[in-house]
This record gives sequence, C-alpha cells and structure tokens, in this order.
Amino acid sequence: MEHKGNWSPPVADEGYIFVPSNEGFINKFFKDDGARVSGWQYPQSENSLGSFYGHMVLNDGVLFGSGYGNGEGKRCQNRKCISNIFAIDVESSQSIWMEGMLKVDGSIIGGLVSHENIIYFTVNTNDSSSGVGSHIYAVDATSDYDKKLGDLTNRILWKQPIESKVFSTPIIDGENNILILGLLDGQIMLLDISTDSKKRSITSIDTGFPVVSSVIDVGEGNYCYGNINGQMGCITVSRNSQGIFDIEQWNELQLDGWIWSSAERDDRNLYLVTLSGWVYRLDIDIPSKSIDINWKKELKFDGKPLGGLTLYSWRNRNLLAVPFDNDKVITLDAMTGSIDGEFPLKEGVQSKPLIIDNLMYVLDEKNNFQSFSLGDRSLIKCFNLKDMKVCD
Repeated sequence: MEHKGNWSPPVADEGYIFVPSNEGFINKFFKDDGARVSGWQYPQSENSLGSFYGHMVLNDGVLFGSGYGNGEGKRCQNRKCISNIFAIDVESSQSIWMEGMLKVDGSIIGGLVSHENIIYFTVNTNDSSSGVGSHIYAVDATSDYDKKLGDLTNRILWKQPIESKVFSTPIIDGENNILILGLLDGQIMLLDISTDSKKRSITSIDTGFPVVSSVIDVGEGNYCYGNINGQMGCITVSRNSQGIFDIEQWNELQLDGWIWSSAERDDRNLYLVTLSGWVYRLDIDIPSKSIDINWKKELKFDGKPLGGLTLYSWRNRNLLAVPFDNDKVITLDAMTGSIDGEFPLKEGVQSKPLIIDNLMYVLDEKNNFQSFSLGDRSLIKCFNLKDMKVCD
C-alpha cells in the first residue's frame, strides 16, 4: 500500500461537518452555508496527525479517530510509524484527555469502535519479527475534565497481541461482550472483552484468504464477512452455558473480485462493491440462513472503486453512490442496479462521499473539500484544505 493520503471520509452532526485533510489536520465546516469555522482546527500545533485511514466516530459531542505518521506530521514507511488516537470536544477543538492525543508505535489502517465508554482499535506493529503482527487496544474514552486527580487512570486499559496484521475495523457484539475482527491471515477472530475476564479467550475460523473489509452485523447475533478471493460468508455467534464462544458458519457465496471495502445494510439487503467494479445487492435471510444475489452490476469506469459505497435516499428512491478514485462518483438505483448518474471530479476522488441534506460532500486527491447538489449534480462549494482558502 502506498501511504499517499486520506481514505477517511467527512462526518457530520446536526450543525457541522468535520473534515480530515491530506495535510494531517481536521477542520470544521458549517452545514448551513458550507463555510469553514474560523479558528477551529485539530491539532492546533504545527505537527499534524499524519495520514487518516479509518473512519472517524462522533459520539455525544466528541470526535474519536486516528491518524499515523512519523511523529513529526509527515508520512511514514516501514518501521517508522506512530499512530495518534484522538478524542476531540467538537465545540472547543480541544482534547478531552489531559495527555492530549494517545501515541502508540505502529500504524492504524482500520477505524475504531466505541462501546460503553471504551474505544477499541488495532495497531499494526512496526516490527513483526517477534511473531506479533498487531495489538488490539482497549482505551478509556471518558473525559478527564471533571475527574479528580485520584480518579485519573491509565488510558490504555489493556492490549492483546495477535499474530496477524489487520486492515479492518473491529465491531462489538455488546450482548455477548465479544469483539469480532477480520485478519489479513484469513481468520475471523472473536475476542472476549468481558470486564471481569482475567484472561481473554480467543476463538477463530479460517476463511482461506485475507480479510480486509470489516465484518458486518446483519442482526440477531449474525455476522457476514468477505475476503479478497470474493467469498462472502456468514456466522452465528453466541456463548454457551460455560461462557465459551459458539460459532456456526452458514452459506458461502462467490462474488467477482476482491471484497475490499465495507458493505452497507438496509433491512435484509446488503450492498457492496468489489475492487474490480462489481456492485451487488445481496438478500440475507436469517431464518433460513441463506445469502442470495438479488442483482449485480459491473461498472467500467476509469480507476478503482474507493472506500466502499454510500446508501442514501433521494426523492423517495434509495440510491447508491460509488466513488471511483480517478475521476467520478457513480450513482445507482438500489432497487434495480441501473445507473442513475455521475458526479465528475476532475482531480480524482479521495474517500467515500458523505450525503446529507440533499448534498453530497466529497474530498478529491488535491485536498479540495467539495459539495454537490443531488438535484442537478452541480458544484455548490469548494474549499482547498492545503491552501486553506476557497478553490480557484
């Protein structure tokens, strides 16, 4: 992988949009007029966070996420990566942690997940010669603002070594206290995250090929996954009376191309795009434990699909937005798979688009943050995050 910039898309709350830039900073924009909030930037020092890959998470006024670089705001290679995990008060742009951001050696490709005031993420080690490819971290996500000195504890609650590297984002089965994660060695791993566990048990199944995309929760204790051989499968996860994990594998479907990015779920429908440009609508029937292809569509455009797809509603229709890295975002009818239109971006597409309030927001490869009308697909606003000014 070439460490060339963001895969992390913008995220939004009720009034604002938070945008990661190629320069390694996060900026805040008004939703009502698209203007940048002057003076709001994280971090406020000259040293940036590096490259953003995993999606950011907004939770109760706090923006969680990660970036990685060489520790001095520049991109890293090989054994020189430092990951920066942040928790930002979205009003003040200040960290909610006394130590500021949390720094750990290694690189985070996937995003993080928040569950019961703990954030979980996986950091790939810089040197795996010891047999450890990555560590799963559990980190105290609570604010330090109202704590007494004696209440401050170690930020890192625990970390679990595993042999494989990881590109995906973990998900949490809260009912069973299980973290579920796809690994580059082809395993789907289940890790016990019970707070009273002195030794965290691990169970895994082998899919045969690297798992890059995140596992998908399809409801009722069922999870689906894909690997880079194009195989799509599902499992039912539970604990038996002794507290041991039970995994039941069911169904397997062969798709065309690498399953590289995360899927979108809508009721029993699952939508995904493979790296070779095939878009699928899959029907998940949990009672009969089956997956079927409802429709598939091959998209032949310049470049590769980037960052997955976005499911959205427009004028009583469900649509899919599929970004291609070289020059455009393609939209399809989610019910039929027919092409609805395209949004051209002459500088290429950097990340998965954000679609809210009848607008599409997207970053291009020249660090321009752009918004388009869903109605006529016209460009509404453009702001260059490198020069910090409205686009020429």
